Amino acid sequence: MCILDVCISALMSRECDEVIRDLCLQLISKAAFMHWDQVLCKALGTGLKDKCLLDPEKEGTCVKTRTTELLQQLFHPLAVILNCLDSDASRNKGNCIVESKPAFTSLNLSLLSYCASTVHSCSYWVMTKAYQYLSSWSLNQFLLVTQGDLKLLKAEVERLVLLVEALNMEERSSPALHDALIQQQEKAVSTQVIEAAANMRAFSENVLKIFSMDCKKMSEEIFEQTMPVGKHWRVNCKTVLPSSPSEYAASAAQSVIGLVLEGIQPLPDDGRIPALTEAMTAFMEAWMDHILKQKIKFSIQGALQLKQDFDMVRDLIKSEKYSLSEEIRQRLLSMRVFHQVDNAIICLLQQPTSKAYIPSRTWEPFRRCCSNNSRTRDFGSGNLNSLESLDLQAARNNAIVQAENSMATDLLGKIMTSGNPESYLAVKQQEWLALRIHNGNRWKILRFPCMTRTSEQ
Repeated sequence: MCILDVCISALMSRECDEVIRDLCLQLISKAAFMHWDQVLCKALGTGLKDKCLLDPEKEGTCVKTRTTELLQQLFHPLAVILNCLDSDASRNKGNCIVESKPAFTSLNLSLLSYCASTVHSCSYWVMTKAYQYLSSWSLNQFLLVTQGDLKLLKAEVERLVLLVEALNMEERSSPALHDALIQQQEKAVSTQVIEAAANMRAFSENVLKIFSMDCKKMSEEIFEQTMPVGKHWRVNCKTVLPSSPSEYAASAAQSVIGLVLEGIQPLPDDGRIPALTEAMTAFMEAWMDHILKQKIKFSIQGALQLKQDFDMVRDLIKSEKYSLSEEIRQRLLSMRVFHQVDNAIICLLQQPTSKAYIPSRTWEPFRRCCSNNSRTRDFGSGNLNSLESLDLQAARNNAIVQAENSMATDLLGKIMTSGNPESYLAVKQQEWLALRIHNGNRWKILRFPCMTRTSEQ
């Protein structure tokens, strides 16, 4: 039962129902509008100094800023009046009463104006704060406003719009009994309410896309400034796998993914997953795009180091520091972008086969040639330039390469068995394969004495 009906039921004279009903509605609306004015003024004052940080005293309850808590209080008094008008219109329609009193006309227009101001105030708050904190890369505040405030205010606005649309759809009195100009103004204001609500709805749907674009842009700038592009990825063969990520990778991940993980801490699970998904996809894609753009060349050791760098993002997800539930961890780790980076590593680990080293007997013709020459030099076993030393060094390097290839093959097998066959490398595969080192161990021409020509010869 509407509060207006409660007031009417307490009165005795039925002949005065219409007058009393109109009077009660005017009193209720005046009280509601006064309360609305007080709350809005308080919200405007609070919004000027609101740092958009979660109140520690209210941690664990609904996630919202102090300003949003006040803005929410604007909706209840308006909903009360809208329900009363809807109830009264339905009653009059059932009694075949089609005339509306001038007081009702004035109230409708005033109420719609209050509704429009409420929706615009809420939209202005969340949009300006979201852009402000995103531009300054204050992700704690940005995520609180967009994943906390925005969702709550959007739900309130949606409920208010339903009441406004119901009021707007009611049969109105004929132009002869109702001022046409007032009707036009009411329709214009109700349209403003609906359009403002649609703008907030569109912003809510696109805010994470905007966030993703900024994450990718920030990540690109970080990798351009910090990621090495030279011999860091073309190091010589080693028998030990890389055991820690590179410094640039740790710094980049903390600057983007780490801040997002911190910012989602107060949010419920349904608010954590979308933000993390967008941030991690943008971050990893920016990383891979930077590598392809710079055309960085990778040895097997460099590919193994890059695998260690990529895995660091997985380690952040698994870290107990951020208290992610097992369900969220599994959903994040199964993201398509992680299968993409695994397939990129698969390409890099499949290095072209190095040319075979020359066995010792290959050097015999050169030894005989040099031994029959008067300018024979000493190529004893103790000489660093001796052929035997070259053979021993080649054999040792070959053994190291084989050991490293064995480790890479084992890792490759694990990635391929645990990975997802679906991959963006259907398009990018050749680009990643082009980043492998193709030169291997090149032939070097040795300067034997018999190959030296003089002017006398």
